[in-house]
Amino acid sequence: MNLVRKTIEGAAIGVAVADTPASLKAFLQPGCAAAVWRRQTPPAVQAWLDALGPEVLPRGRVVLPAHKIGQTVEHLFDIAGLPKDDSRDWLHADIVSLADMFADLLGVTYLRLRLEPVTTNACRKFHIDAITARLVCTYRGPG
Repeated sequence: MNLVRKTIEGAAIGVAVADTPASLKAFLQPGCAAAVWRRQTPPAVQAWLDALGPEVLPRGRVVLPAHKIGQTVEHLFDIAGLPKDDSRDWLHADIVSLADMFADLLGVTYLRLRLEPVTTNACRKFHIDAITARLVCTYRGPG
C-alpha cells in the first residue's frame, strides 16, 4: 500500500493505493482522503458488460440494511432485464462483496445503494455533499 501525501494550506491530504481488500482500511487513517483499489474485472465479464445496451443497465437508489444488498441488487437486475448468466452472477457477487466490505470498514448496518449509468461528470456532485464516506466502483468506461 502506498500513501501519497500533499500539503494543502496546512492540511495533510493522502490517497492510499490498495492492492488488496484489506488495504482499503487505509482511508480510515487521519490525513487519508481516499483509497484506490487497483483491481481488474475478469476479461469475459468486462466484455459482457461493455456489450450491454444502456436499456438493461440496472438503476436504483435505496437506503437499506447492508444484509439486504444482495436481494435488492437481484431485484434491480430483474427490473432492468439484465440477462441471467455467469457474468450477471459475478457482477451480483461483486456488488454484494463491495457493500459488505464497506459496511464492515465503517461499522454501519445501513447503506445507501446507488446503481446507475453515469454519462456526465458526476464527481462535481461528490465534492459538495456531506457524506462521511463513499465507495465508488466503475464497471465500464472511465472511473
